[in-house]
Amino acid sequence: MSFGLAERALLFSARDAAAFLGISLTTFRDHVAADVPCVRIGRRVLYDRRDVQRWIDDRKASREPSLMPLARTSARAEQILAYLRSK
Repeated sequence: MSFGLAERALLFSARDAAAFLGISLTTFRDHVAADVPCVRIGRRVLYDRRDVQRWIDDRKASREPSLMPLARTSARAEQILAYLRSK
């Protein structure tokens, strides 16, 4: 699908949805497809552009910096982690 057409398409194939997200088809299938509702038309599995966009928006809203302890941390890293934990 050309980029101009992708901007106007309402439904994406898995390949087009992956291209829209800028990821590989395998990554889309492994990490995204299960979280995005699909529309089945015959044997085709399609994804609503708005649902794909909503998946992006949900990820943006829910992301917080990871505060997992590092195996080896420098003094500066410890200061940064302490600062982030205090917020």
